Amino acid sequence: MGVSTSGFYDWFDRPISQREKDNQRLLTKIRCFHKSSHSIYGSPKIQKDLTEDGEQVSRQRVARLMKAANIQSKIVKKFVITTNSRNTKAPSPDRLKRNFKA
Repeated sequence: MGVSTSGFYDWFDRPISQREKDNQRLLTKIRCFHKSSHSIYGSPKIQKDLTEDGEQVSRQRVARLMKAANIQSKIVKKFVITTNSRNTKAPSPDRLKRNFKA
């Protein structure tokens, strides 16, 4: 990998950064809000909940943390009626004059 042994151990022994601690703390809150919404909320609504809870966090950061933790919202599609039943009530005319008796 092209990394010196001393460089690896220097990185390995380094303490966790403040940003990483904040990300872990935010991720626990994100999981809590996501679970309380029955896995429906996405990053915009979770960011709104975090802001109401007193956190200053952007939607992009919430989306990045959710994507890294594989947290996704359920996508609910609106039910759309595609058949016009007023025109389909009468059967089609039998233009071939077929006999369907066995």
